Amino acid sequence: YDGVKWQILANLPNGNYNDFLRLDENQMPVWKPLLDQALLPEAKLTWLSGFPLGSIPMKLVVQNERAYVIDRGSDDLKVIDISDRSNPSLLGSIALGPYPEGLAVSGNYAFVTDRDSNDLKVIDMSNLDSLEVIDSFGVGDFTLELAVSGHYLYAVDRTARTLTVYDISNISSITPVYVSGAIFIDPLELKQSGKYLYVEGGGRLVTIDISNPLAPQVIGNAA
Repeated sequence: YDGVKWQILANLPNGNYNDFLRLDENQMPVWKPLLDQALLPEAKLTWLSGFPLGSIPMKLVVQNERAYVIDRGSDDLKVIDISDRSNPSLLGSIALGPYPEGLAVSGNYAFVTDRDSNDLKVIDMSNLDSLEVIDSFGVGDFTLELAVSGHYLYAVDRTARTLTVYDISNISSITPVYVSGAIFIDPLELKQSGKYLYVEGGGRLVTIDISNPLAPQVIGNAA
């Protein structure tokens, strides 16, 4: 904003990550607050609200003015109305297994993987007063990352290092339609954007073309 080059040069002592090092006119590092209004006049953050969650929230999905959160502390899925940003409200919740890790949402359905029971639960959210698990089936013991695109659910297994694609067009009969080989090193995070999946982990970013969900293609594998 003020024409000065900014760089993250080091972590700060005592775990204080609210500051950055900046380079002065002599290219010497000096500490400056991240939100120093003199240096960042356009940075105006306003606290709107807070909402109580469990002690270990694991995944968050935001769709259509709702936030969906799974929590490993309270072992549940919460559906939160965020249409009024200053006053979020709980719409519904449902108890899960003791180690919920993966979450994806499609319409009135949530898909949750549990690292303790090694299963994937399908949750019907059409009645927010009474969320219901309508199906579950076994998955790999480290299936932590999920994504939905169209009528397909994508699941990454960290132990097997695989990608599995499920057809969810018939919610009462979800079936796997593709299982890859071990194409990842240590997959930690999965994101979907358009016709691509991005899987990060093991120091690499793997890009997968899902134009044909029955035959995904790895098109990038960058360190």
